[in-house]
Amino acid sequence: RMLADSLRWKLAAAGRPESETLAELTELILDAQNGARRLAKGLFPVEVDAAGLMAALRELADSVGQNGVECIFECDSVVAVSRNDVATHLFRIAQEAVNNSVRHGQAQHVTIRLSGEGETLSLEIIDDGCGLPDDFAERSGGMGLRIMRYRAGAIGAAFDVRPADGCGTHVTCTLRRAAPPRSRSRNSKDSDAMEPVEKPS
Repeated sequence: RMLADSLRWKLAAAGRPESETLAELTELILDAQNGARRLAKGLFPVEVDAAGLMAALRELADSVGQNGVECIFECDSVVAVSRNDVATHLFRIAQEAVNNSVRHGQAQHVTIRLSGEGETLSLEIIDDGCGLPDDFAERSGGMGLRIMRYRAGAIGAAFDVRPADGCGTHVTCTLRRAAPPRSRSRNSKDSDAMEPVEKPS
């Protein structure tokens, strides 16, 4: 990571556009380092089991709370997903959003909210931090936003980031189950897919 970062600064000083790619690479390496540390401590699994999403999010909130930031997990009823990859992407989105709240937003209070109504599932991360600055996409946090959007797209979910009421940031990831097809061929994909929900206006 240090070598990549050093090369990035050299390219930036020379006015080379490749420095932006190196910046993204450095952020990915840093994210991998942090993930490896958490895995080594046994805090989070590599893959979240579909039945264990709620427990993983609750554990995430508890771990953040140990660092002096009040983080609570809200879930009024049992919310289950049927695919491990969906659970894993949702968890990683929450993890990245909380990380942004604490590192970049300087939040003191963070809420992770998971809800399910009918066939719609919603994950929200709300904080009371300083919000997203105008140049956020150009800073290190911008890569985190791109990763979250990528993960949401991978499971067919709608992803939205907006200012929270009062102050802070409100991240929302919403999806719904696709209606099962009338017939299935041998080459058809699993019908238990997810469809994006329209973003709120």
